[in-house]
Amino acid sequence: MVTAASDTIDRVVGLETGADDYIAKPFEPRELLARDWLLEATSHREAEAFDRAIDLRVTRLRRKIERDPAHPEAIRTVRGVGYMFVPTQGARTGN
Repeated sequence: MVTAASDTIDRVVGLETGADDYIAKPFEPRELLARDWLLEATSHREAEAFDRAIDLRVTRLRRKIERDPAHPEAIRTVRGVGYMFVPTQGARTGN
């Protein structure tokens, strides 16, 4: 989780509810990378090419922000790379 809430109770609740890590804003990008590397190094598993966890999360995000999730404009797929956020007028706001 990356959030502005930095009290100890907020961090504990965030971790207890399933967050892999918790970092409060503002944060240093190098600290975030040192955290992403530590998490990977200690998870004892490699990200598999067919791991669909990210795809499922992007699908859920698209349902919430895209005008037409079947034809996304704000979160675009970049084949062989991942996803790219491109804010457009097509995205819903205020939800």
